[in-house]
Amino acid sequence: MNAKEQIRAQMHNMRKGCKQDEGSIINNLCDIIATMPHKSLGLYYPMADEIDVRSLFKKFDNLSLPIFHQNVFYFGKFDMLCDMVKNHWGFTEPKDFFCVNPEVIVVPGLAFDLCGSRLGRGKGHYDQYLSTHKDIVSVGICFEYQIVETLPQEEHDQKINYLIRYK
Repeated sequence: MNAKEQIRAQMHNMRKGCKQDEGSIINNLCDIIATMPHKSLGLYYPMADEIDVRSLFKKFDNLSLPIFHQNVFYFGKFDMLCDMVKNHWGFTEPKDFFCVNPEVIVVPGLAFDLCGSRLGRGKGHYDQYLSTHKDIVSVGICFEYQIVETLPQEEHDQKINYLIRYK
């Protein structure tokens, strides 16, 4: 097991035993996003071990969610009336594909460091997207236990612009 896999396993185990107040981090995130000059926001539909951002779906307009179209990661237009489906990776996404490029995206992760490094699930979807959309502002959110001193980095790994954490 390599270093990234070890950290992923450790974070999965820590999240299982952790009952954190997600409301506080969502309120902080909401306040910070509201101050950012943007017209469109990319969120994500949370998996069981990710911070649940669904309450933000009702608070912002011009939303998009990750969507896979022909096995490529995009952001697709989203509103509360969208039909949602699970894709073959197990991610919930809008059923209909209408590609948009949000100006700010909220990025989930299993671990982060204070230099902007992020550890996801290991498929590189967000890294690939951020590498081709350099003008997007990326915001990671996490609990304090998800912050590590240093994350191993590979050439394709992309850093996030901001990290919002809850102590």
